[in-house]
Amino acid sequence: MFLLAPVAAAQQVDQAFVARMGDLPETLRIEAALADALETNDEEKLQALARSISEEDRAAIARFLTVATEAASNPDKIGEDTEASKIALLLGPCHYAGLTIRVITLRLSEGSLKSSRSDGVFRISPGDLDDLFAENAVRCETIKGLARSIRRIGSACAMDGTCGGQD
Repeated sequence: MFLLAPVAAAQQVDQAFVARMGDLPETLRIEAALADALETNDEEKLQALARSISEEDRAAIARFLTVATEAASNPDKIGEDTEASKIALLLGPCHYAGLTIRVITLRLSEGSLKSSRSDGVFRISPGDLDDLFAENAVRCETIKGLARSIRRIGSACAMDGTCGGQD
């Protein structure tokens, strides 16, 4: 039965959404566009980037965040046949990088997150979404056998210790 869980999950989760979240080139394009908007303090570019995230994806992201929050508040159910467990089986670091950069973009555009620049990298506060994005992007690049690109959002120094002044 456990081996069938990914199959069952695949039937319940929008596969096109999962594919879009796992698309590393698109994730890196969003990172670059977001960093460009923040660098020039261009609110119009930021809002346009946020609008480019489809309503369908916004709804799926909101559902994912709800499921993740429910799972975090019920850790004794992790591993059981829950929606969170099924979704977790489908997602890897490429997906988490894609999800996280979109959440950062949407929340910055809404004003619930703020950005600052430190050592050439944009930091997002409050929280550690920026580092979560950066670390998953590096994991994704590593799994795909790609050269590690330079992060413009967040720090992945916890991954390899080459922080270069980043915390």
